[in-house]
Amino acid sequence: MSEVLITLNQNDNTVNDVVLRGGDDAWVVIYDSYRWRATGIPQDCRNYLTERTAQNIPINAVALGPNDGWVVVSNTNTIRAEDVPSAMFDQLVQIGNTAGASVTGLAIGANNSWVIIVNKNTVYSANIPSAMRNRMLDSLNAGQTISRVAIGASNTWAIVVNVNGAYVAGVPDGLFNALTTIDDGSSTITGIGLGKSGSYAVTYAKNAFYVNSTRRR
Repeated sequence: MSEVLITLNQNDNTVNDVVLRGGDDAWVVIYDSYRWRATGIPQDCRNYLTERTAQNIPINAVALGPNDGWVVVSNTNTIRAEDVPSAMFDQLVQIGNTAGASVTGLAIGANNSWVIIVNKNTVYSANIPSAMRNRMLDSLNAGQTISRVAIGASNTWAIVVNVNGAYVAGVPDGLFNALTTIDDGSSTITGIGLGKSGSYAVTYAKNAFYVNSTRRR
């Protein structure tokens, strides 16, 4: 993934999101609104992303879960999901049928845990750490928006609020320090992911990123 992000940075592409799967090395990078690069994702997910790209349809959010579960949301409020928890699927169907509702953040973790953010100001979730849910609710009650969320292994999690603020738990010091550096500036965080064995990625500004020990501005 580092090589892909470096290339996108060098070519001055716009990176829109980065997603890691907590249990293995699968990842997705969304760029230029409707283009993507990925490794280790299910073929059905790959086919659907290819279809979106062929139609120039922007991709709003992607989530990768255990057992090859996945969700892709495009800006037409079209939602495609496979092998996700049934409660999450039912909630996505309801959101897809609700006028004005737009999924702006997604995450799927182990043990049927999941989060859906709608319009950056409404959260639906199940089986996530209580500290994560409480932090999201406190942020919303304080008038903050939530743009991105991530669930990693062993109860690790991350929440991006407003433009470039973040709350995290159990993440490596490198990610915490990266988020602190970003928060000290004015750049917008566009994506955050937590993978296996403490791996992480955060993208910000047009195409800057931190991936473990790699950084490109």
